[in-house]
Amino acid sequence: MSVRLVTGLSKRRIELAMALRLVWAGIKRWGVFGVVSELWRYLRDNRNLFVGAGAHYVELADSGEVYAASALPPINSPRFVSYVIDEVDSFNRKRLAPLVFTLLSVSSRCPYRCRYCYAAEHLCEEGEALSVDTLFQAIEDLNTWRVPSVFLTGGEPMMRKADLPALLRRCRRMKVAFWLVSTGWGMDAANLAELKTLGLRGVVISLDSSDPDVAARSKGHPAAFDTAIAAIHAAHAAGLVVSVDTMVPAGSPLLEQAGYDSFLAFLTGHGVHFLNLFPPHPTGGAETHHLPALSADDVHKLEALMNTSNARPGTQPLAYAAVVWEFRRGCVGGQQFIYIDPQGEVRACPFLRRSAGNIKDETLATVLTRLRGQGEQIGCFTAFEGLEAGTRTQDPK
Repeated sequence: MSVRLVTGLSKRRIELAMALRLVWAGIKRWGVFGVVSELWRYLRDNRNLFVGAGAHYVELADSGEVYAASALPPINSPRFVSYVIDEVDSFNRKRLAPLVFTLLSVSSRCPYRCRYCYAAEHLCEEGEALSVDTLFQAIEDLNTWRVPSVFLTGGEPMMRKADLPALLRRCRRMKVAFWLVSTGWGMDAANLAELKTLGLRGVVISLDSSDPDVAARSKGHPAAFDTAIAAIHAAHAAGLVVSVDTMVPAGSPLLEQAGYDSFLAFLTGHGVHFLNLFPPHPTGGAETHHLPALSADDVHKLEALMNTSNARPGTQPLAYAAVVWEFRRGCVGGQQFIYIDPQGEVRACPFLRRSAGNIKDETLATVLTRLRGQGEQIGCFTAFEGLEAGTRTQDPK
């Protein structure tokens, strides 16, 4: 198998090696005495990166890369060590956090009409808003900024499946890991295998339910369920890490133990490695369809469910939710990630309306310098009621 789970003694060895690399890098940053103080201060806070770690890791066997989450660099890589040291530094000194990934919209077209799509107002029926040259320049700038991972999204990125190999081929010399965020439309094992040779690590398939009818209604397409399942199997055949994105509105059965366990078992049966759970935000399609946001109690429920399943030995997907992470830390849009929409507008996150600039008009490096120069971001619309952590203000229109 090209992808395998790392457990037991092998997991402990990887963790020990990672700890030694972190300590050595910390000594070089803060000195022999400083490293103890810095790491201890960071690790004793329940907002640290390692809270909720899973009982296993996911390894791409042919490259040896080991992942604890799809949004992070491989934990056995120099980029992970560098990221954690920068994270500790920024955390302890209340500085801007290091960028860890970018959501880059490579298509402005999509055959689906998802009820919660945050890019709905930026899609178009014909043509593409961004050229391959523009996308390449943006990725080159991200590489210069040492951003470890780029998630290719849209629209539906496979609407440009003829362009993707050429784009990634131009990026092969870069130290960027690519992930494909997709409904699964247009995917097959052959085109995914080709993309893997060009730097694709995995796919993130959107699937909101194990019930085909519910999935179809959520995605606005009658073939949504079958297409997603076929894409998951194609990604397996191509030897890629497989993640699933699932929307969790208020009242979802996924917020109850039985519904959560049932969905996790369903995904386990299809060999999914990671599950990303996210709530609707009051923007785009979710705003149009009045999808209910999560309450603070819902977020606590979700966190408890994920912590329990992640700590349980087995082959089930490791579950994560950005909303839980931000519940503790506050908004990290523009800090730990950025979003480039289908029209090229650079935003701190998909749910913020304010643009920092457009990559069709200026380089992403210029926009990032301006965006990151603002320091702490302005925050976003509250994604759930009773927010307890972080300082968020409404994003100006």
